[in-house]
Amino acid sequence: MVKTKEKLLNVRLYFFSILLILILPFSLDAGNLEKGSVSDLLSSDTCGFLNHESGYHFALRSNGLLDLALIPNVTFEFGRGRYSGSATWAAAWWGGGNKCWRIYGGEAEWRCYFGEVSRSRVLSGHHAGVFVGLFTYDMKLGEVGRQCPDVAASWGLSYGYSFPIASRLNLDLNIGIGFIHSHYKRYRYMCGQHICDGDRKLHYFGPVKAEISIVWLLGK
Repeated sequence: MVKTKEKLLNVRLYFFSILLILILPFSLDAGNLEKGSVSDLLSSDTCGFLNHESGYHFALRSNGLLDLALIPNVTFEFGRGRYSGSATWAAAWWGGGNKCWRIYGGEAEWRCYFGEVSRSRVLSGHHAGVFVGLFTYDMKLGEVGRQCPDVAASWGLSYGYSFPIASRLNLDLNIGIGFIHSHYKRYRYMCGQHICDGDRKLHYFGPVKAEISIVWLLGK
């Protein structure tokens, strides 16, 4: 199999993860937000955490679509008022015989929430944002495998809607359209070994991500 430049790759991914953590604690003036309730569920939190009076707010979520694809993932979201930033980490390391399903990397996303629900519950309602991600992969489920020896990049715009399903749980639907740039090697398994079949480049524009996530709104 084509040898991955693991040391260089790990340094870059770790640096990216640290960078995400450093840029998340931003402070944004949310302005005077109208207080209101669209349902009994939105007003059920008596401590004030789920409305904008709490200032900063946090959440954890996981994308069920990636989970179904056997790619465990977790996202930490940090926000104030109608604005938030999030950092996602996903990693899968499956394989056996001449099959391989390996992908890992991180993504940062910045969102602005708007609409009626967003005025009465944090990290809820319609949202639009921008995202950027770095990842690597090695996938071979058939005769031909594709391995990224370095780091692939994605970036674009996102839109979605997050609505409450319990007092501290949301269901978040999100789609992203943008670009993917990647350099990868094609390889085949022949005569008991993996044979490189040449280098390729991927320049793609279109839908690049989809999310159906359970969101846990954190607090006291």
